[in-house]
Amino acid sequence: MKCLSNEKILGYLEKSLNNVEYSLTRDHILSCDKCKSTLRNFELLEGVLEEPSLIEPPGEIEKYVMAKLFPKFSHVASLVTLIAASFMLLIAGIYIYFDFANDSMIQAFQLTKNQATSIISSIVKFVSLVFSSLFAIFKAINTLLEVLLNIKIGVEVTGLIFAFILIMLSYLIYNKVFIKIRDSRQN
Repeated sequence: MKCLSNEKILGYLEKSLNNVEYSLTRDHILSCDKCKSTLRNFELLEGVLEEPSLIEPPGEIEKYVMAKLFPKFSHVASLVTLIAASFMLLIAGIYIYFDFANDSMIQAFQLTKNQATSIISSIVKFVSLVFSSLFAIFKAINTLLEVLLNIKIGVEVTGLIFAFILIMLSYLIYNKVFIKIRDSRQN
C-alpha cells in the first residue's frame, strides 16, 4: 500500500479529516512503520512549537548588540550638550533682542528686494513676530508680578527667568525620560 502524504498525516494529527478519511488514515498508520514515524515526528514538532524552549544569549553578545543599537553617551556629555544648547539660545536671544529692538535687519532687507532676500526677509519677519509676541508675554507677566507681589523685576529679567525655567524643565524631562529609556534598553 502507498504511504500517506504529509498533509494527510497532519490532517489526522489535527483531527481535521472527515470520519471515513480519519479511520482509513488511522488504520494505515497502525500498519505502516514509515507513516507511524512521520506522525511521531510531527507530534514532536508540534510539542516543541507549543512550548518553545528559550535559550538565553551569552551576556557578551547581548551587551555588544545593545551597544551597537544604543551607543552610550555619558551623563557629563549629555549635560555639556544641554548647557551648550542653552548658551546658544541665550546668545541668539540677546542678539535678536538688541537687533530686532532697532529693526535694523528688517530695514536692511527692505532696501534690497529680490527673491532670495524676500525669503530671508520673511524668515526675519517671522522671528521678529515671535520675538515681539514673547516680549509682550514677558511684559504682561512682569506687570502681573508687579501688581500681585509688588515686585519690580523688569521685562528682560522676566524673560531670562522664563528661559532659565524652560532650560531646567528641558533638563529634567531629558534626565527623567530619555536617560531611563536608554538605560532600560541597555540593561
